[in-house]
Amino acid sequence: LSKLVSDSLNTTELLQMILVNEHLIAIDRRLEILFSQIDICIKTYTVQGVMIDDGID
Repeated sequence: LSKLVSDSLNTTELLQMILVNEHLIAIDRRLEILFSQIDICIKTYTVQGVMIDDGID
């Protein structure tokens, strides 16, 4: 995700000056933690017990 965010920011955007590389690395680290927790929940409660179908295909 950090690569996509970084690539989407052009040099004139204020966000590019704020979102330094350390912030982008932190995004990836937090996503890894999130996905790990979701995986644990799915293994414990099944996909149907964890995920909600919002009807969007």
